[in-house]
Amino acid sequence: MNVFWMALLGVFTLVEKSGHSRVFTRVSGALLLVWALTLLVISF
Repeated sequence: MNVFWMALLGVFTLVEKSGHSRVFTRVSGALLLVWALTLLVISF
């Protein structure tokens, strides 16, 4: 499973860095922030 997550993170980083659109960067950042907050709330 770790290899899967590493590959997924690598592809995500590649797409984010190669994209010239700031919209994708902002949307992906917002989604990651929501995911982190959800994990934080669930952990309590």
